[in-house]
Amino acid sequence: MESIYQNEELLVPFAYDEKGKIFDPDTAEKGRDYKCQCGSAVRLRGGEKVRNHFYHVDDSECSKGETIIHKAYKQVFLEERALRTKFGLHEYHDIDIEKRINAVTGYIIADAIGYHDDTAHIIEFGKTSLIDEKKLKLLKQINLTTIEILIDTQVKTIEEIRSHLVDQHERKHIK
Repeated sequence: MESIYQNEELLVPFAYDEKGKIFDPDTAEKGRDYKCQCGSAVRLRGGEKVRNHFYHVDDSECSKGETIIHKAYKQVFLEERALRTKFGLHEYHDIDIEKRINAVTGYIIADAIGYHDDTAHIIEFGKTSLIDEKKLKLLKQINLTTIEILIDTQVKTIEEIRSHLVDQHERKHIK
């Protein structure tokens, strides 16, 4: 068994069940099959000497740990339908994920769009590549409030992502 100690980073920090619901090693069940974001089968293992973690059932070249965190943020936002900013808690009645929005000189694909009454907010999740000059120009043409959320790449659980989205309020607002 490979050694996964408490402070080591996990290769597969999150996995999906057959319905597409996302799990972390603390909420997953041993003995069930899950899917990695690469599409390969993963299972949960761990115990007294090593913390719970997902492993690929078959050999895999998967090394997309950060990308799955990005997907996990979008999935949790879709489930929570809420986001706290310095202006308070925004609760959305509908959410679109990965939606194309046309601008005058091009288009963007928003990570998410949250709808509240007559208002729509573009939600962008970023790790290292935040909104650049080109995307900023397009967002200004679209003229919707955009909220940029810096992903915490150190999160280990779905609950930590929920807390980051709903309890914290350090967000960058772009108009």
